[in-house]
Amino acid sequence: MKEFFKKLIGIRGTIFINHLLNRDFSPMSLGSKLMPKESYSDFFFYCPLFFQNSYRAENTLSFLLKRPINVNHVFVFYSQDGVKFKEISFKSSDLIISIDFPKFKTKDKYLSFTHEIIPIQKELKIKNIIGQNDLVSLQHRGYSIFKKKYNSLGTIVHGNFGVICPSDINKSAAKQRNIEFSYTPTYEFEYDSYYELLFNNPTSKILEIKVFFKNANLNYSIEKIFIKPLGTSYINFKNYKGQISFNSKLPICRPLIFKNPNIESNNFDVFHS
Repeated sequence: MKEFFKKLIGIRGTIFINHLLNRDFSPMSLGSKLMPKESYSDFFFYCPLFFQNSYRAENTLSFLLKRPINVNHVFVFYSQDGVKFKEISFKSSDLIISIDFPKFKTKDKYLSFTHEIIPIQKELKIKNIIGQNDLVSLQHRGYSIFKKKYNSLGTIVHGNFGVICPSDINKSAAKQRNIEFSYTPTYEFEYDSYYELLFNNPTSKILEIKVFFKNANLNYSIEKIFIKPLGTSYINFKNYKGQISFNSKLPICRPLIFKNPNIESNNFDVFHS
């Protein structure tokens, strides 16, 4: 009966009904489900104070076609206030490529950026590669590598959930909802470490995040941060042991955790919560 109903109303009708039934919990807009753009990107972080920021990129088109495809890896960087800061590109046909970003001069401690691969041959359309199904999109993923000092090995982490459309930011898919969601990382922060927790905002509205500090004695303290669309913000603290929760209207609101990012410390790590 369920399959018959799906055939009767069609794929888009099924998507529409499922979205209405789960609207309050969906991290993506209805428009992005019914008429998705051909490609989306995760949202990544860049730290101007570190010795080197690198990126490990995949050439998804080469993987799909099982042969080298010349593409431009295009990166667009956004300031802390969500303003487009810089756009750079790298040409390659490698399946996987490591890219060292230039060192940017900026007053912002952290930036956010997107990644997109664009075929150099204009006749080689992404839709022709991934199929004519207009409900299929290409997701551009990769890994950021942070080298805090010259002799650092580099700490690697993937991007935040972003579902950002690099070619048309206004068509990005991430959506804030009308209710608040609470997210608690399965991590207990260490008293002897210094932390910076990074957040970016992939939506078109200002994102408010309430940060709840909870220690073993069940004592609470609250801090609020506000992030402009496509912007970046962070909280920092030390001498704290316990868990932290984040409340916001973004169904997936997890920070990137920098453990001891201060240059003089050797006990450095970066990870998702």
